[in-house]
Amino acid sequence: MSLPMCWTRVVSFPSLSSPKFCRGDRSILSSCAVPCVFLREKRFESQILARRSYFAAVREISAKIESGSLGPRDDELLVAIVWLCVFENSQVENGLQGDIHLEALSKLLFLRQPLNQTSASSGALALERICVESFIYHSAMATLFNGRRDASDLVEQMVKKYEDSLAPMGSSHSLTALSQTVFQSPVLGAPCDIFLVLMQATRHVRRGENLTFEEEMDAWKQYSEIRGWERALDARCAHMRETRVWMGKIYAVTVRVMLIHVLFTATSRQSTAASWHTEVSTLQTETRHMLEMAEFYLHQTWAKFLLWPLAILGAVSTCHEDIHRVRSLLRQVVERSHCSTAVLVQNVLEQRVWARLSPPFEADVSLSMDGLRTVLNEKVMLEAATSFTASTS
Repeated sequence: MSLPMCWTRVVSFPSLSSPKFCRGDRSILSSCAVPCVFLREKRFESQILARRSYFAAVREISAKIESGSLGPRDDELLVAIVWLCVFENSQVENGLQGDIHLEALSKLLFLRQPLNQTSASSGALALERICVESFIYHSAMATLFNGRRDASDLVEQMVKKYEDSLAPMGSSHSLTALSQTVFQSPVLGAPCDIFLVLMQATRHVRRGENLTFEEEMDAWKQYSEIRGWERALDARCAHMRETRVWMGKIYAVTVRVMLIHVLFTATSRQSTAASWHTEVSTLQTETRHMLEMAEFYLHQTWAKFLLWPLAILGAVSTCHEDIHRVRSLLRQVVERSHCSTAVLVQNVLEQRVWARLSPPFEADVSLSMDGLRTVLNEKVMLEAATSFTASTS
C-alpha cells in the first residue's frame, strides 16, 4: 500500500505555525479508533471488521485531505495517524505498511513548533506529548520487529526537538527527576532514552560486528545510567506496589539485558572475569524477579505493552523455568491483545529458539545471544509472517 498523493501533499506542507488544538470534525478520530477497538475482540468476524474499518478510515482521511477539509494544521490528522500506527503495529505481517504512517507522523511532528510549556493549555501539552511519545514507541517497535527499519537517528532528532515537552514536569533531567516519568509519561512509561538505547542495541545485535572502543564505552555508560535510573525509581517508590513502577523497571531491566549481550561480543576476551560473571548473574536474578511479578501486573495493564520485553527476555532464556514462565506470559498476551505481532513472536520463540535448546538448560550468554539474533533477524520474522498469513487466509 503506497502513501496516497494527497497525504504526501499534507506531510510536505512547507511550514506550520503553533497548532490550534481541539478543532474541526472529530468523526475522523472515531473512524481511526474503530479498527483498534475491534482488535480487542477474539472472534474471527471482529478481526475482519477491524481490517475493513482500517481501510475505510484510510479512505475517509484521503477524501478529507483531497477536499481540503483536513489539512496539516489540524490536530485530527495527527491523532488519526497515531491511531493507524496503533493498528498497523499490531499487524506486523503487513510488512512495511506501518512505516508509511510512521513517516507521515514524523513529518507532521517535525513541521510543528513545540508548544510553549508555560503558556499553552494543559490539554494541548498533553496531546502534544501523547503524539510525540506515540511516535517514539511505534518507531522503537518497528525497529525491533521489522529489520528493514532503523529509526533510531530519526527518534533522536525528535527527542531533541521536543525536549521540553518530554522533560519531567517542573524538574531537571537528574535521575531522581527522571524517576517521575513512570507517572507523567502517557505512553512510554519510562524515560525516552531507554527506547533510544533499545533501538541502538537492536542495531548492534543485527550488525553482528565487534563494537569500536567508543561504542563499547558508550554502551557501558548507557548500562550504568539505566541502572542508576532504576535505583532512583526504587528509592522514590519502594513503598509502592504500583503497576507503572513495575513496567518502568521491567523496561529498564530488559534494555540492560540487551546491552549486556551487545557488550558480551565486545568484551569476550574478558568474559571469564569474575566481575563479568557477577554482573550477568545479578542481572539474571533481577530478570527472574521481574518475570515472577509479571503474572500479577499483567492483568492491570494493556498486555501488548509487555510484548517487547517478553520477546527479548524469551530470546535470551536458556533455563527451563524461565522459558516456561515467558511462554505462559506470552500466551496471555496473545489471548488478551489479539495482536498478530505477538503470535509471530510466540511462533519464532517456540520454533526457532526454544526448540533448538537441549537439556540440561543452563544459563549461557553465548547461547542466549544466538536466540536474540534469531528473534531480531529480519528473514526469520518475514518467514514467520508469510507462514502466519498463509495459515489464516
